[in-house]
Order: sequence, then structure tokens, then C-alpha cells
Amino acid sequence: MDLKKLKHYWIFLLTLLSYGIGVIIHFIAQYNGNKPQSGREVLVNAFQKFPTIKTIINTTNEEEDNTISKFEKPNNLFYFVQITDIHMDKGKYLGYIVGTVENEWQLYQKIIEETGVIHKNNGTFLWDMRGNHDCFMVPDWTSEYNYFNRYSKTKSRGFSFQYETSYGTYSFIGIDGCPILTAACPFFGIIDEVTLDMYSEFMDKAKANPNNKHNFVFSHYTKGSAKFGKSSSGKTWEDYTKDISLFMTGHLHNLGGNKMYTYHKDYLEMELNDLKLHGKYRIVSIDNDIVSISDNVLPLPELPYDFKTSNIDDLIQHPPLVFNQNIPPIVHITSPKDSHFIIQNNNKEPIKESLDSGYIR
Repeated sequence: MDLKKLKHYWIFLLTLLSYGIGVIIHFIAQYNGNKPQSGREVLVNAFQKFPTIKTIINTTNEEEDNTISKFEKPNNLFYFVQITDIHMDKGKYLGYIVGTVENEWQLYQKIIEETGVIHKNNGTFLWDMRGNHDCFMVPDWTSEYNYFNRYSKTKSRGFSFQYETSYGTYSFIGIDGCPILTAACPFFGIIDEVTLDMYSEFMDKAKANPNNKHNFVFSHYTKGSAKFGKSSSGKTWEDYTKDISLFMTGHLHNLGGNKMYTYHKDYLEMELNDLKLHGKYRIVSIDNDIVSISDNVLPLPELPYDFKTSNIDDLIQHPPLVFNQNIPPIVHITSPKDSHFIIQNNNKEPIKESLDSGYIR
């Protein structure tokens, strides 16, 4: 018997067996994983560390010219930026290591503190949330290896806040999909009962607010890579899909292409490519309740970019030449609306009025 062929046979058999066991464990986790597996109060407290925050601004202009269509004026305009998959780990490509690295999380914390973004707008400028690489070997929220709980800005299992303006209220919620039973290989996420409780409560409040214009939902996991459970009152993800303006995700990098947008029955899901390898970031603007999206690439000479050092003090004291280059402007059109991204619920966007205004911004 050829020992070399026999060796390859056993390697193949053991690999197949390992994958089979992994699939079985995953489906067991999907069946039980959407129920709280440990200390419900711990999970609830982890989600409620940051209660709903309302940021109120006033854009009312007392000398406003009412003879001009409101769609021609930039008064009712704001925007936000989404990035995903920065990968704070040592693996060069997609972070192929088991477990996150504490000193790199410390570097992340120092970056957001040194740049001041963590304190900007009274602490409401930056919101971060966990991805699957932050769940490796983290069996529960209180684990000593949960570096997100220690070094992130948000430090909670998701976030929620309402952005209040003189022209309406806009709701934002991020849902944590890190699984518990499959912490050793968390490629698939689980939106558990506790998260669905918080999500349904927040969405119910948003729906009850007559001034609420849009609901923006964030998750690292895409709809197809996560198992959605039920809330303790029996509410499901599908009970609120008609209320979603945009569902913004990450996770898959460019696995399905550079523009991975999914038109679900009631809402639009937009997966964003990663920042680490492809330098992608997303601008979302709300202009008189018209939502516009553009995905852009950081203007770096090469991607991923090698800064030669991970010492943040060196980077601050001796900025690389790339920091001083002239950055070309980003053209982001807010009016007219790009028809590719019309929100399924037509009541949320005044499309016809915007087009009738004939104004380009």
C-alpha cells in the first residue's frame, strides 16, 4: 500500500469529519443560540450601558426665504460615514488568526483618544460595534478576552440613539450578532433574544414618534450570514422590516463583489467592503429626507497601506508623507436621488417632490 496516498486519504477524511462536526455544532448553536445562554442581566446591562441619546440641533432660519422650494435649500441636510472590517489583528489578509490581540486593541483605543473623535459632539460622534473577528474565543460578554468591552468606544452589545433636528427625528440602532456557542468559529452570527428585545423596543418607540423620518440599522453580519431569533414577546426581525430605511452591514469583504447590495421585500441592505485591504468607506446623506449613498476608496498609493510602524506616537510625531498629500474632493450627489437606491417604503422619501424641484446638489 502506498503510504503517501494513505496519509492523504486520512488527512482528507479527518478534514471532512472536522467540517461535519463544525456544521453540526453550528446548527445546534442556531437552534439554541438565540436564547440567552448566561446571566440575562449581564447581557441586558451590556446592551443598556448607553441608553438612547438625543442630540438636538436647531437649523431654523428666521430670515428664511419661503418663496424658494425647500428642496433647493441645503438647510435640512446632514450625513454620516460608515466603515467596516478594520481588523485589529496580526493577520495580514483578513486577520487569519484565532483570537484578537490585546496590544492592537490598545492601539485602537489610543488612536480614537489621541485624534479626539471619542469626545467629539459630546461623545456622540463615533459609534463602534463588534464583528466576527472580535468574537473569536470569547464565550461570553464578561470574558477576559472580550477586548471590545475594554478598549472600544461604545463598550456595549450594540447601540441606539435618536438624532433630533428642527425638521424631524432620525433613529440609529446597531445590533450585535456575536454568537456564544460557536465562539471558536463565529463566521455566522446570531441575533439573540436579548438583542431582539432591545431592537423591538427601540423600533416601537421610533414608530410611535410622529416626527420620526428614517430608521438606520447596523450589523456586522449580513442578513444571509446571521440567524435571527425572536424577542421574549414573540416579535421577529420580519415584524419591523417595513420600518427600516437602510440596513448597513459588513463581514463579507469583497467575497460577492465590490458592490453587494440586496433588495429585500421591504428594505434595502447594503454590505460594505472592508477598510483594511480595500480602503472602502461609505457616505450616507439625508437631504430633505432623500437618502443618498456613495461608496468611496481612500486615496492611498497602495492598498493595504504599510505605515512601517504600529507605534502611534511615532505616527503622530513623524507623520508619513502620505498624510500631507493633496486629497481630491469627493463628489456626493444628494439631489436628484439615484434610482438604484430608492427605499422600498415610498412613504419615507419625497421622491416626486425632489424631482419636481429640478434642483441638483
